[in-house]
Amino acid sequence: MKTTFRTSDFSLATTLTTLGYQIKEMDRTKDPKRVEFIFEKDEDLDDFVEKFWANALQIEPKSFCMQQKAIKSQLYHFI
Repeated sequence: MKTTFRTSDFSLATTLTTLGYQIKEMDRTKDPKRVEFIFEKDEDLDDFVEKFWANALQIEPKSFCMQQKAIKSQLYHFI
């Protein structure tokens, strides 16, 4: 069984999708007003998360914005 990574941080989820990770699931069971984004973990994901929180990642801005729009679209369909 593969392990997963969960976050409710929209910017982190957007960053991970910009880096090529796919959202496997969006979970609202804990709090209907908040979504948890679930990703499949690999050997690099923890490193990217650490770099995100340390402000040590560089992301192409247009790709980031496009991913934000795509995730928001998924969220509205998820409601």
